[in-house]
Amino acid sequence: MASLRDPLPVRSITLPNRLWFPPVARDLATADGAVTDDNVEAYRKIAAGGVGTVVVEHCFVHPDGRFSAKQIGIDRDEAIAGLARIADVIRSCNAVPIAQISFAGPRTSTGRKLGPSPVPLPGESTPAEPMTEEYIGRMPSLFEAATRRALAAGFAGVEIHGAHGFLLSSFFSPLTNHRTDAYGGALQARGRLALEVVAAARRHASAQFLIGFRLGADDGQDGGLVPEDAAQLGRWLQEAGVDILSISGGLCGSRPARLSDRQGYFFPQASIVKAGVSIPVVGVGGVTDPAAARDAVARGVVDLVAVGRRLMADPDWAARALSLQ
Repeated sequence: MASLRDPLPVRSITLPNRLWFPPVARDLATADGAVTDDNVEAYRKIAAGGVGTVVVEHCFVHPDGRFSAKQIGIDRDEAIAGLARIADVIRSCNAVPIAQISFAGPRTSTGRKLGPSPVPLPGESTPAEPMTEEYIGRMPSLFEAATRRALAAGFAGVEIHGAHGFLLSSFFSPLTNHRTDAYGGALQARGRLALEVVAAARRHASAQFLIGFRLGADDGQDGGLVPEDAAQLGRWLQEAGVDILSISGGLCGSRPARLSDRQGYFFPQASIVKAGVSIPVVGVGGVTDPAAARDAVARGVVDLVAVGRRLMADPDWAARALSLQ
């Protein structure tokens, strides 16, 4: 029976324990996406508390894919030095640093709402601007370049953002992907772009470098992506080179109102995905009770537990959780 204190080997890297800090946007970067002292200090506080793995908030791979005005960028080589400061401070606290890389697509609040089809995300009124096949074809190289920069900055891996209605998530969902070309229709076609992105990142990464994927496993709406679809996507993602799957929401976002009062509200979806893969699976969803994290790992529901906002408010929570018997 696994415990929160147990290390977890993945490729040639050993995660020190089963607590995982997920990417939580801070908006502390400069106007052009450069890392600031505030970014570095925020991650020092988190890593110093004892969490084993720290995933740095979504870093945009291209200005067109920016989510917010002060989001961190990983879109150019000049960003490497600043990103290295974050990786170094996380590693100095004996935690494993991972950078999430993303393209916001229809979720952007700063520019073009690029997406698979000219439909709005649920709850929004502005339709996405449908991407041409030529533009879609640029995505793998953008994520590959971001992976190269993360490796150069000293991160142990990257996590590709495929949840919360961001670009890859919007391609997964039949609610937002109405395409009739090679990137739309059946589930495998809707997942094609994500698989191409993963394959490109894996080609560039070293054998020791981790490739994670944050998978939006449930749209939470009739006609949308369901956990059983996500389980199949998880199998394909593993085959493409993903080492760790972090399971969250799809078009419903990270904190759906109908679930947000539960501990580990995406654990059921994570369990369904976990049953179909042989790589570690991270569960997330409003965890504040250390016992809930301990029990999920002990029962094998998930391999790692993501705790975000609770650790931001109280980084020492990790040490208390790890002390549980």
